Amino acid sequence: MNRILILKNELTNDPEAVGYSGMNDQQTTDSLNAKTISTAQDIITRDIQKYLSLNGLLLQIEDSTANSARNAVKNMQLFSSFTMSEPAVNAALVATLDALVTDSLITNADKDNILLLGSKLISRGEQLGLGVVKVGEVMESNT
Repeated sequence: MNRILILKNELTNDPEAVGYSGMNDQQTTDSLNAKTISTAQDIITRDIQKYLSLNGLLLQIEDSTANSARNAVKNMQLFSSFTMSEPAVNAALVATLDALVTDSLITNADKDNILLLGSKLISRGEQLGLGVVKVGEVMESNT
């Protein structure tokens, strides 16, 4: 399906109830390009280690004899990344972090910050596979 047909379908059907019909072409373009949709992305293990290190937590976890810490360290050794779009991987990482919180090795805020590494904001245009939408494309789609 070409870009214009995808846009025409989006603007006509408005499946997310954005309200395109009440917008001018520039407002529609801005709406389609606004990064407001949260989507999962891989968390790179190195980024978790960097966060823990910069917050003075990595050595504490590595030196701990708690099972939660041993499990977390082993996971960081075994996996180069965690695919957060896979429910089992997401659940396992959350469980690992919960155990670290329970053992007072990290806080809930640390857990939340680490999990935020696994999400990014994208635009509706990106979600539709269009990337950046141009105002001329919106104008053409509205004809």
